[in-house]
Amino acid sequence: MPVLPSRQLRQRSLSKQFVCGKHSQPLNFFRKAAEIFSMLLLLFLIFTLVPLVELYLLIQLGTYIGALDTIAIVVFTGIVGGLLAKSQGLAVLRQIQIQMREGRIPAESLFDGLLILISGIMLITPGLLTDGLGLFFLIPWTRQAFKLWLKRKIQEKVAHGEIQTHSQDSPTVQKNC
Repeated sequence: MPVLPSRQLRQRSLSKQFVCGKHSQPLNFFRKAAEIFSMLLLLFLIFTLVPLVELYLLIQLGTYIGALDTIAIVVFTGIVGGLLAKSQGLAVLRQIQIQMREGRIPAESLFDGLLILISGIMLITPGLLTDGLGLFFLIPWTRQAFKLWLKRKIQEKVAHGEIQTHSQDSPTVQKNC
């Protein structure tokens, strides 16, 4: 290793401190704070914007077909959606049990189960938009199309380094400090 002048050694030491040492903590703090803020903003928008849009759609539908018919549609979609969610959920549960008996990991079926759970929650929520999305996730071929789209998005994020994966067999990633 070549001998470096003291000034270059200090610069290298300082740059390591900012990348790996105590000075990187403020950078990590601001990065985490920005992530938390964006998540809170997203949750705020979901829990305020979605109900407002649902309310607007229900009021508009009520002015066209009447209040009782609108309430009947909401109740009907809730009941039909609940029955569909139950039947799809039981079918996925049987698939999971079969795959476990065969010694396979039921990753696809578990993801199907998660989407069915989400659709059940959407169908319980009164409204037209959430009912439509809930029914979209309950239909097997639309659920499959959504899963393929989501897999591509996750693979892109992994490829760009936005999501990191680790397994027990692979060595852990270490910083070069």
